[in-house]
Amino acid sequence: MAYLVEYILKPGEAGYSDKVGVSTLRLGRVSFAANPDFGGRKIAEVPSSEDQQELLNNGNVGMWGSRRAFIVPSDAILKSEREQIIAVVDARLQELGLIPPQVTDQVSRRPTKK
Repeated sequence: MAYLVEYILKPGEAGYSDKVGVSTLRLGRVSFAANPDFGGRKIAEVPSSEDQQELLNNGNVGMWGSRRAFIVPSDAILKSEREQIIAVVDARLQELGLIPPQVTDQVSRRPTKK
């Protein structure tokens, strides 16, 4: 299982940088570039909750008050999890006869016309 960390600062905010990275003991330097799997958001995947916590701790050093540069995104899911959810929904829609078996558009997930 992978764990997610997101860089949330926007251009113009104090501390913002286009090229962002955080160094950790176990992973070395983790870069936060625009991730196409998450609509261009700066989200990195790490292999453990310990690595996730280390990124949050190291990345948020020097931030003041409740302001953070790095968070655990609550609205993002991994590509593999998204595919599993889509498969379950498609199977149920097929059971209900709302879409024909195996005829779905992979982008929109809507039935295609033949």
